[in-house]
Amino acid sequence: MSGKYLIILIISLNGLILAKSGFYFLRTEMSAKEVSTAQTSYLFSSSVENAALNPASAMGSEKVTAGVSYKILFEDAEASMFSISYREDSHQYGFILSNLNISGLEAYDVPSDEPLYEFGSSNLIAAANYVYKFSSGINFGVSGKYLFEKIEYEDSYGFAGSAGIFRECKFVKNLNIGLSVNNIGTMSRLDEKKTELPSDVLFGLGYVYETSFNIDIKAGNSTRYLFNDEETENFTGIELSYLKRFFLRSGFRAMNEGMPFSAGIGIVADKFSFDYSFTPFSDEEGDNSHSMTLGYALK
Repeated sequence: MSGKYLIILIISLNGLILAKSGFYFLRTEMSAKEVSTAQTSYLFSSSVENAALNPASAMGSEKVTAGVSYKILFEDAEASMFSISYREDSHQYGFILSNLNISGLEAYDVPSDEPLYEFGSSNLIAAANYVYKFSSGINFGVSGKYLFEKIEYEDSYGFAGSAGIFRECKFVKNLNIGLSVNNIGTMSRLDEKKTELPSDVLFGLGYVYETSFNIDIKAGNSTRYLFNDEETENFTGIELSYLKRFFLRSGFRAMNEGMPFSAGIGIVADKFSFDYSFTPFSDEEGDNSHSMTLGYALK
């Protein structure tokens, strides 16, 4: 087995070895590319949408990018995101606005077959991201976020920050390394309870193998340590691309009993791109998840 294929195999197997955590249904994944690769696309595909995972990996090669994403998580739950970025030399500035809406929640006063009424909840995240690329090839990025949460008549707000570094390894060509600390901040009280933010540290390895027949093989593995839960999550993703225009993707979330696998496709046509992901729910009573992203890039 060649060394290049061995690196891809090690990255894939690492997801099975390090898995320790349970299922976090509504964490992080927004764009279709991110969903289909199980949160690992930031390791081999730079985009401002990556800022939620590692702010330093948000710097792309394009001058201007913009994108919109729409995701159906399950019945009565949907999420959307808008992102835009501008790069000038070694600096990139980005803005991401995302929201999550859940309707049809049932309210009960006493145990009953019928609820008293139904209500909804919503979450809003507005994030500004900045990345600087050093002459050594290291990217440093920071992200500041405004958070708003509303459940029925109660609401709360807060602020959080993230910081990360990202670079291509000098010793192994096309091997990317990322490290970030995310969601350090605080929220106001929601009714009588104060929300604890899902703070974490995220480490990842990504590898890109460029073949001589216009097919690229990309693999990534991320390990996240959750400070509040004192648990570890692990994610593995693979992407195959042809002519850098047609993409097949797959992801695996270790120890995730509800939605362990996902898959997706992507197409790039001139300045526009379209990505789609599908995540089946393993329980017969659960709903499958779909996500779509439309992007624009100006060199």
